[in-house]
Order: sequence, then C-alpha cells, then structure tokens
Amino acid sequence: MGERPDPMVECGFTWTIDNFSSCSDRVGHIVKSPIFSGGADRFQVDWALQLYPNGVEENCKGYVSLYLYLVSCNKAEIDVNFKLSIVNRFNVRCRTKKKIKSKFIGVNDNWGFPSFVRRAELLDKTNGLLVEDKLRIHCIIHIGGFLEYNSLPSIESREVVVPESSLAVDFWQLYLNQKLVDVAVEVNGKEFMVHKAVLAARSPVFASMFETNMTESNMNRVVITDIEPDVFVELLRFMYSDKAENLEKVACGLLACAEKYALERLKVMCEESISANLSVENAADVLLLADLHRAVWLKRQALDFIKAHALEITRTDGWNTLIKYPQLVAEAFKSLAAFIDDTITFG
Repeated sequence: MGERPDPMVECGFTWTIDNFSSCSDRVGHIVKSPIFSGGADRFQVDWALQLYPNGVEENCKGYVSLYLYLVSCNKAEIDVNFKLSIVNRFNVRCRTKKKIKSKFIGVNDNWGFPSFVRRAELLDKTNGLLVEDKLRIHCIIHIGGFLEYNSLPSIESREVVVPESSLAVDFWQLYLNQKLVDVAVEVNGKEFMVHKAVLAARSPVFASMFETNMTESNMNRVVITDIEPDVFVELLRFMYSDKAENLEKVACGLLACAEKYALERLKVMCEESISANLSVENAADVLLLADLHRAVWLKRQALDFIKAHALEITRTDGWNTLIKYPQLVAEAFKSLAAFIDDTITFG
C-alpha cells in the first residue's frame, strides 16, 4: 500500500504595494513582499512574493511578472498549488492565475508568471485594478494533500499569454473613422455623427429614444442642450470604448451625463475621480452636485470631508450657495454633530 499523502494545508496572504505607478519601470527591477508563514507545524514554511513592475526580463517588457518565492522550509521539497489574484477597487479578486503541483526544491526556488498582467492594463484607471495607486495582490497556497490529482496524468504547466483585447480600440476607431454613422447628435450647436446601435446598446435612455416614435427616431437627429461639447466627446469615448479620459477636467459634467443616460459604471468612475479631488474650496459644491445626481457614495464622501474641515468650509463661496438648500445643511450638521459626539464619547 502506498504512502498516504499529508492532509492539505492552506494559507492566504494579501500584499499591498503603495504608489505602484512610481515603481521603477526598468526591466528586471524587483519589489519584494514581507515574508509570511504558511504550512503549520508539519511544513514550517516561509514564503514571499516577488513582483517585477515591467517584466522579469526583456521579453516580458510591458508585463508585470509575479512569483511565489520559497524563503525557508523544513522539507527538502514540497508540492504546492497556488493562486495569485489582483484585488480590485470593488474588493473582488480578479485576473487570477494558478499553478498546479508546482514542486519547490529547496529554499530560493520560485514559481510564477512572467506575464501576469499587462502593465498598461494595470495603470489604466478605468479598469479599477489600482485603488488610490495601491496594488493589492492576494495569494492562496495549498501544500500537500493532492489526492484529487492522483488520477490525472502528469502535465507540465505552461503559461498561455492571451493577446490583449482590441474591442475597445476597434469600436472607438469606428467612431473616429465615421464609417456607417446613421444619426446626428447636436450638442449646443455642435454636430456629432454617431452609430445609433452603439448608443442604444450602451444606454437604455438612448435605446428608448430610438425604439419609440419619438422625434429622435423619426428624424435620426438628437438635440441636446444641457451638455457641453467637450463633455459629450468624453461621453462618446466611454460609450464606444468603456474608458473615461480627462476625468480631472470633466468629471462633474460627466457625472450628470451618467445619471441622465443611466450609465452606472461611468457614474461610479466620476464619483471616484471627484472624491479624489475633494478640497476645502469645492466640498460644498460637491455635496450639492452629489445630491442633485443621486450619487450616494460621493455624497457620503463629501459629508465626511465637510465634518473634518467644517470651519474652513463655512467661509467658502460654495457654502454660501449650499445654505440655500436647508435639507443639505441639516445633513451636514447631523454628520458633524455625530462626529463631535463620537469624539467626546471615545476621546
């Protein structure tokens, strides 16, 4: 009778890398995680993660390379299953890659992924993979207990690099090339020729316009008077490519568009951008904007900011505008009162 495998041992570790965009983009530059333990008494294993922000070697340039590194172990060799994931802004693990029955032979051995994720994809804020420029990597390790694999033939684990999707680029190029456009949108005197099907697919509001007997459907023309042309360009960019650019300039206008045309993802992106730029000067205006467009998360961020900087904010022009809305002033006061009460209670 063969030797019974050790029961499986599992451990997990989350590594946060601050200021990721500031990491060196030199090929071969390495960032190491703190050492963490996993394996219980039977294995006595210490691990670390090693990340290369722009590839471990030249042929991996443009990718982030990521490896699990064996620091110490009380056994000559161990078989390990492990998964590495990115934790996105919604605290969801994504871009997961795994290795099955990787044999670590002695300390300093490592297994991983030379092309874990494209660097450009990681740095693209619209993908939500970095949270305030922090990269969070989650690792799950299973040591031993691989009975479920005993019936499978031995297969060498090889990484397959899937080409990056060009869908967003292709659709945006479709708009830029103006091929097969079939509806005109007039925005404060400026005309944009667009694709009815794209707008209808992306926004239920546009879909309703084009599917009913409204003027827009009959005339193949939409007139918009409450959006500025530069904001509408960014709205189109999002609807065609699912990406938002120039948010630092147009996030407030885009938030209104996202609410009007029921674009929830764009709305969240705008809320996040506006929140990141909260200041004493604009906090009252942001609170009013968030309330107007039912941006619940942004409203909470603005209220929290106001209660932390109440005295300075009451001296701003934005506050003078806000006091015309008693309900919002009352909400700000309640938030501040709760903050003061907590400070007195726990201070």
